[in-house]
Formats: sequence, structure tokens, C-alpha cells
Amino acid sequence: MPKGAHLHIHFNACLLPNVLIDIAKDMDRMFITSNIPLIQKENYDKCEVQFAILSPEKENPGDLFDPSYINRQTMRFKDFIDEFPKYYPEQCIRKGINDENSWVKDWLIDKLVFNAEEAHHWLQTVNGAWEKFNGRTRMMKGLFNYETACRRYTRLCLQEFVNDNIQYAEIRPNFMKTNQLWSDDGTRRIDNFAIMKIIIDEYDQFQQETDDYFEGLKVIYCTPRSFSKEDVRYSLDECLRFKMSWPKWIAVGEENKGHPLRYFIEEFLEFQENCDKKGLDIPFLFHCGETLEMGNDTERNLVDVLLLRSKRIGHGFALARHPYIIERMKQENVCLEVCPISNEILGLTPRTNGHAMYNLLANDVH
Repeated sequence: MPKGAHLHIHFNACLLPNVLIDIAKDMDRMFITSNIPLIQKENYDKCEVQFAILSPEKENPGDLFDPSYINRQTMRFKDFIDEFPKYYPEQCIRKGINDENSWVKDWLIDKLVFNAEEAHHWLQTVNGAWEKFNGRTRMMKGLFNYETACRRYTRLCLQEFVNDNIQYAEIRPNFMKTNQLWSDDGTRRIDNFAIMKIIIDEYDQFQQETDDYFEGLKVIYCTPRSFSKEDVRYSLDECLRFKMSWPKWIAVGEENKGHPLRYFIEEFLEFQENCDKKGLDIPFLFHCGETLEMGNDTERNLVDVLLLRSKRIGHGFALARHPYIIERMKQENVCLEVCPISNEILGLTPRTNGHAMYNLLANDVH
């Protein structure tokens, strides 16, 4: 039976983490770095590793297993994989896992995925959970932002949708300058327009090979609100250019964690005016109300999303405390997209069955 749609999904987190690791291990110019040397068990637990495709002139060679290793020196990933079994602490090896070739992948996957202790430890805080999340995001970034990974991942992601009987999806690549792709040799940047072209090319080819099995794919243009006003204005202009180039592909413009919405009110209103002039409809999809606190900027964003004519909002965890805004949302037919597992892992609720969505459903919020 059809399972409907995937909406508002992090594109680089659709598949299991081993997918990107398996692609990376075959890349000649893939390098790994750490903030500390891997010389004792504690360092394997607390280090933050990152990946990057690098050209020869950008290498800063170092050995992660050497006590004299300096923060962010680069080690070829293939060499790291070969050397890892020689240095991996015996007490870290999982019981029954005797294949030393699997140790490095298991360790890297553990570094990428939240475990129960990190999410539910009684000393964990919302800020602490976000710090862990952001570290994993930085690690994931280098595994994804080069051409081969983007192409293969897009194709595998579409196949996974088909396997799960997903008929339609909206993906959110993060269109930041620092997230632009690199060529496989690390010598050439691939800009956001070329990234869109890669996604569209892979989708069209997949549809040809599967006789148009998949019903549709759209892109949410996404940038963080931590940007400066100038960067947000540039991103909004780029989103508009995307919509003009590919009118059927851009679903909404989405903003994430950072400054309060009112900080960018001039830029948002200018964007809406430009859309109206060109006869385009690009509604906003804002993250807002993703907080336990009352009266702060994150909570006040719930009001601003209505004033900015948003058609959808993400999370809205604090919405249940605001009956007037609930009624306004219902009147204006604003869709709320909730993700209980995200809110649980990031410390907003200790368990899913205590989530705010049950109060919202009881009040006919959709």
C-alpha cells in the first residue's frame, strides 16, 4: 500500500550513516581530521572527527594515532582505515565482533548516531543535546559535500523511497556557501545551481529507469537564521532565482535555528514583494516554538510566522501554550509539522507519549 509522503526531511540524513562512509572509503582525496590525537580510550569517546575532500595543496599531513598530532591535521581516510585496527583500544571492541575490518566503521557510525545515554542521561540538557547534534552535523558535512557522494546518495535515496513505498518527498539540502560541493579531486567548487542540477538530473534518470515509478520530488530551499542580514538577503534572492529556473521543483523557503524572525523582517517582506511582482508563490516554512521556555524569542516566533503568511511551520512545540495562536493558525489553514523523536532526542520531552502534539490534536490542529 502507498505510504504517502516524506515532508521536510534532512536530505543528508535520509539513509543509514554507513552509506556515506562506504562511499568515502573509496575516494582517493578523502581525508579525516580530529581535534585531539587518538592515543587513549577516552580520546576515542570525546574526539570530534571531521571529513573533507582536499586537493594536494590543502593537505596538512598528520597521524591521528601519534601523540604529537595537532588539531585538524589531515590524514588520508584510506590510511586511517588501514591503521585503525593497530591502535583501537581493546576495551572498545564490542563483544563477539572479531572482524577488525568492521571496527572502524562501527566506531564512525557510533560517532554519527545519538545513543540512549546521550539523549536521556539525567544530566543532559537541551543545549548539551544540541551541541552533540551540531558535532554530528559537522562530521556528516564532509562525507556528503562532494560530487560523487551527492549523486550516488541522491540515487540511493530515491531507491530507498521506492523500497518503502513512499510516493512523494520534499528534501531540504542546506544551501550555504560552506556547504557547496567539491569536485572529487577537491580542486573545484560546485555552486548551488549546479547542486540543484545534479539532484534534478539524478531524479530524471531514475524516473526513466523505473518507468516514472516515483510520484514526485521537491526541494525546500533552506538556510540558517544564524546568517547575517546580507547573507539571508542573498539566499532569498537565490531561492527566487531557483523558482524562476525550476518552477516545479522549489516547494517552500525554509529558515532554521538562529536569530529571531523579526531580525530579518525587512528581508522577508522584500522577498515576498519580489515574489508578488514576478507572479511566484514561495511560502515560508519556519522552524519556531522549538523550546521549553516561555517569553523568549523562539516562542515569540510563533506570532511572526502568522504575520509573514507562512503556510507551514516546523515543530511548534510551544504552540500548545498559546490557544489564541492555535485558533489563528486554524483560521488561516497553517499546517503544523511535528517530529516527536527529534524533540525527544534534543531534550524537549522525555518520552514521545508526553509530547505536546496530543494537546494540539485534541484542539483540531492539523
